[in-house]
Amino acid sequence: PEVNSSAIGFVSVIGAPRYDNYIEPMGVSIAINGNQYWQLQSNTLPESTIPKFSNMGLTVLYDVSDDWSLGFDIRQEHFYQEFKVKGNDDMDYLYRQTPNYITYSGVVKFDFYEFDYVKLFAQSMAGMTTTGGTGILMAGAEYSPNSAYTFALGIEYSILAFKNANNSTLYFSPKFGFNYSIIFNL
Repeated sequence: PEVNSSAIGFVSVIGAPRYDNYIEPMGVSIAINGNQYWQLQSNTLPESTIPKFSNMGLTVLYDVSDDWSLGFDIRQEHFYQEFKVKGNDDMDYLYRQTPNYITYSGVVKFDFYEFDYVKLFAQSMAGMTTTGGTGILMAGAEYSPNSAYTFALGIEYSILAFKNANNSTLYFSPKFGFNYSIIFNL
């Protein structure tokens, strides 16, 4: 028996493009990050403020090859600072604070080993805050249950290099932390 295609709501047009559910990936990923840090200097001070996005960030990466990605990172974080300032009375004053910063960084990521749904990676970032420059080194693993999203867990070492306005001495504020992310692959 012959089936009338219009009776079942399907019309076939010769030469019409075929649409599939598969979309070619663009090689862009957007990560929403959370961080937990431990300052490497002795610190008993509370954080200066607790903003809504404290210890959170956003990273956008573009795959330049199968193993290398480049992009940028923006995050809100605290760095413990300790520095000396000579006062008008010629006395040295020690300042200790844990201010909140928004950090803007360039990112280079290298995926160095892959098996099944897991990738191991190393990542470095160099950036700026309103006070000084930052550097971050991270190593971790990504788990990709499908091509749409990925979960990541990493350890990182961060450092802030800064000068006080009244002093030409360069100070460093290091910290160690964990980074956890959900990554959307576009």
